Amino acid sequence: MIAGCSAAPIGGTGGAGGGGSGGQLPEFSLVVSQPSNASTVQGVVTVAGRAPGFLNVEVWDATHRNPPLGRSTPASGAFSLTVDTRTLSNGATTWTVHAWDSPPGQNFTQHAEIPLALTIQNAVQPPDAGTGGHVFAMGAENKNGPLSDFEAQVQCDVNISQLTTGWCSTWSSWETTGCNRFAEARQFIQADPKHVVELSLAPWPHALAGQSFGACARGDYDAHYANIARSLVSNGITHVIIRLAYEWDGTWFPWGTGLHETGNVNNRGPGGTALEYGQCFKRFDGAIQAVARSSAQTLYFRTVMNPIHDTFRSKASQLQQVYDAAGGKRKSGGSLDFIGVDIYDYPARGDFDASMSAAIAFAKRNGIPLAIPEWGVGGDSRSQPSVDDNGALYIQRMAGYLSNAANGIAYASYFNCASNDCAGNHSLIPPNNPKSRTAFITQFGNGRLGCGANARALLQGL
Repeated sequence: MIAGCSAAPIGGTGGAGGGGSGGQLPEFSLVVSQPSNASTVQGVVTVAGRAPGFLNVEVWDATHRNPPLGRSTPASGAFSLTVDTRTLSNGATTWTVHAWDSPPGQNFTQHAEIPLALTIQNAVQPPDAGTGGHVFAMGAENKNGPLSDFEAQVQCDVNISQLTTGWCSTWSSWETTGCNRFAEARQFIQADPKHVVELSLAPWPHALAGQSFGACARGDYDAHYANIARSLVSNGITHVIIRLAYEWDGTWFPWGTGLHETGNVNNRGPGGTALEYGQCFKRFDGAIQAVARSSAQTLYFRTVMNPIHDTFRSKASQLQQVYDAAGGKRKSGGSLDFIGVDIYDYPARGDFDASMSAAIAFAKRNGIPLAIPEWGVGGDSRSQPSVDDNGALYIQRMAGYLSNAANGIAYASYFNCASNDCAGNHSLIPPNNPKSRTAFITQFGNGRLGCGANARALLQGL
């Protein structure tokens, strides 16, 4: 049998819960010293005890088995791990502490388990205003300074920090430091138990010539992908959304496929074909999830496939082929947790509602949550006052889509940028776009609609 599988293994015996101090236990005994059976728990709960002879201890409940609620490698026969109950539902629950004599995912001969009947009782937080209880989380990337500057100006507690990475020239930097972005990611993760990092990740070092989705799909980069996963683990980045090869359907990045321009899934763009991208996505996910499964920590490595908005509207059948090449949604055995759409304000095009509707329809057809990894005022313009006047209306319309639970939108990351290397002026930081900033505060600020939402609970609930 395999240790740590999603189906409960059979065999071995468990010691009684409670106690666990003093005295020598026989090998392959399991004793839980805390929490006590039939107790009430809240906040971050320590699960500890003794498990001599065992190499892997996990805590499961009815819906958290792979990955589990928590995992520990016993040392000198003792184990300890934590479970953040703030990400779980209040009420009666049963946690089962399992122990195996092999590392996670490997064959075992000895197994023990102890059920704990518990009651979770955390303070109930009010649902996001205007969502009817729908969990929606706000994210952002501030290209012109620290994320805290954006949060202060728009009065929003942002719990998904988007970081663009992969823009370096060597595999070594790409996979060990995230091209010098992992330190920032680690700091954000450690700052708050609600925090999640979204990595907009180039599929290979941006400046390294000769790379391709075809090589990726063949497995040529598997070792690099496993290494970057290990670097995430070593940096404590336990909750992450990876946006691999964002806007892959265009031609403006070295990983572009040209699907947006040609409508042909076999067109060969700078990075290869769209179908090769789908196969590469699946290969990448397989490599990082293998690392997650073997880790002593409970890891939430989530993925989002992210074309631009036009592709949903005009290339939906071709997008479906790429989605299928990646294996589809994770719940059906595939590699995708979200399908994402980038959609900025382009008032002259008049296609905002059509594009949003097309993206929502695609996600619903495939039974997968929709994400908006980039959105912002300005589109491809810096002309004032039209950018700000139109932007205020755009933000109001976007809030209407985000607040409607029936649309199935899980998170949206505002792309804040006033730099000349951005397509337009998307910034909500003074002196930029004051009307748009006011509209954002009105719709989202001060705890409204996604600001302050628990982004880790979002990932753990998938």
